[in-house]
Amino acid sequence: MSNLVKPKRELAKRFKTAKIVNKIVVLLNELPSTDISELKQNPELIKYICNLVENSISKKYEPDKKKIVLEILSRLVPNVNDADRKNVGDIIEFLHGNGDIKKIRLLKILGHYSIYFLKKFVL
Repeated sequence: MSNLVKPKRELAKRFKTAKIVNKIVVLLNELPSTDISELKQNPELIKYICNLVENSISKKYEPDKKKIVLEILSRLVPNVNDADRKNVGDIIEFLHGNGDIKKIRLLKILGHYSIYFLKKFVL
């Protein structure tokens, strides 16, 4: 029945945001033998999360990506205080200012899947 009635506008954005957050949290929970709470202010982890969020969002749908990254971090580490949020926000601003958060080009994605297809089905 839910397939017949689709959410619109703000509700649709919230559903898409929740879906993206859940996918990334599941992916990060699969990190082998790593305690995420120790890495909560690690710039490498924050850069990885930011790039995942950047490449998960389509152009027509532009939510506040910084807010999404902070939500993902708060789900991974339940005891995040305001000082930690501010530090993570500063790291995100630094990464964004230096151009470290990048969208993967479509040509690279197509090349990856073409090679995968050739290896899987042809060779």
